[in-house]
Amino acid sequence: MNTFENYTYYLPSYEECRAICDKYDNFQFYELTSNIDGYKVCTFNYRLTGYTDFLYPLGEDSDVKAFELRGISFVFNIDGSLHKRFILMNKFFNLNQVDETQHSLIKDIPIKSIYDKCDGSVINFITLPNGKILTKTKMCVDNIQALCSHEIFETDIEINKMVKWALSKDIMPIMEYVSPKNRVVLQYKKSELILLRFRDMNTGEYLELDTYPDVDKINTAVSESKKYNSWDDLVSLVETVIEKEGWVVTLSTGMMVKLKSKWYCDLHHLIDSICREDYLITKVLDEEIDDIIGQIAPDDLEVLSLIDNVIKVTTDYLHISSKKVENLVEHYNMNSNNRKDFVINYGKKDKYFGYTMAVLDGKETPLSAVIKDLKKYVFKLEQARSFIRKGDF
Repeated sequence: MNTFENYTYYLPSYEECRAICDKYDNFQFYELTSNIDGYKVCTFNYRLTGYTDFLYPLGEDSDVKAFELRGISFVFNIDGSLHKRFILMNKFFNLNQVDETQHSLIKDIPIKSIYDKCDGSVINFITLPNGKILTKTKMCVDNIQALCSHEIFETDIEINKMVKWALSKDIMPIMEYVSPKNRVVLQYKKSELILLRFRDMNTGEYLELDTYPDVDKINTAVSESKKYNSWDDLVSLVETVIEKEGWVVTLSTGMMVKLKSKWYCDLHHLIDSICREDYLITKVLDEEIDDIIGQIAPDDLEVLSLIDNVIKVTTDYLHISSKKVENLVEHYNMNSNNRKDFVINYGKKDKYFGYTMAVLDGKETPLSAVIKDLKKYVFKLEQARSFIRKGDF
């Protein structure tokens, strides 16, 4: 990707999304499949991924990119043919997080727009072949955020009208669900849907909010474009602004960059104990490591090297361990589900057996069981450092 060229969006096909998941052994990139009203709905997501994973998911000799794989959904007809692909937001990065977002490279590129970053759950919509519209978070149509958002969609006349208008024109309205019941850091007084962006579902291009003729009747993200017009303005505010998560900046090339306020990061504990392995491992497990990297000076190579190593060791461990648990669960299911025999044969006092029993009891998934136990172990700094050295515990 070249920072100085116009940004282009690679919208993968279902087959390409599946190929990416298969290449990563369905771990860093994975698929969730559900059946709704008899229709197959497949949604993709990612975790514990690095920049090159997005840029070259199938290798450097392939043109396929993975920047869309959080929340992209495919809905199929009863006969198995594709009904439609629905996109969310492409993956974009914090200021100074990756090469293309280094302040030294982008500071002179004209800014197209600046919007306040909302602090809730991102929402988009899908339609079924029977015409039903569903409200969706990154992965689900039936979690609490999706269900609350759907209630707003159903009862708010203007939002309902806007969503139907957009979908009829192959435009995706991307919204944020904010609520006192869905608090992250910022406090919101009521539950509502805030319009963030419109996207052309065929090209991925982001459209101006006034593309919708009645946008003034919709609650939209606050634009700061008239107030600030340079990176210097925003960077100077990072240290002092309060009650604001940060900004999403779109450059004239179309590339988007995130910038978070120090106030928000401090409250969210994103920059505390930056050189502590226990802290960094936990942030990897909570998928908050991106925000930490965005707070580190690009020439702080020692810290960046430490973070890279923590990410790799932790990800490798989660992958290997969760696969071992999956294999034990499969073995149990294929061998008459006799728990007594299973305990006799595999009940040695090792963590994989304990993880497996938690999965069989319906309390955990293989990955969540491994993460839960690892978090307990790395709670102490000395043990966290030992884990990073050995890659196991």
